[in-house]
Amino acid sequence: MSDVIEEKIKNYRTAPFDARFPNTNQTRNCFQNYLDFHRCNKALSDKGQDVAPCDWYQRVYKSICPMSWVRMLLLWLIVWCGHSFIRLSRAIVANYSNKA
Repeated sequence: MSDVIEEKIKNYRTAPFDARFPNTNQTRNCFQNYLDFHRCNKALSDKGQDVAPCDWYQRVYKSICPMSWVRMLLLWLIVWCGHSFIRLSRAIVANYSNKA
């Protein structure tokens, strides 16, 4: 058990510095990485390509954003972006709950 925890700690990486958001307040950085993840996921899914490169954005927003914001943003995505995202959102929720 402790080996698993030690391995996770060794591989843990925080979000890197983003020059677009130099201020202490990282709210916009959180939101932008959340949007970038979903845009990347949708663009690669539509082309039938592997969406693994999008995981980087997900790791960044998960390390920056409070989980309550992530849930709120997911609801916003479902409500305001139409029914075409519902299938995508369900996949994201399933993916999120497996990695959390």
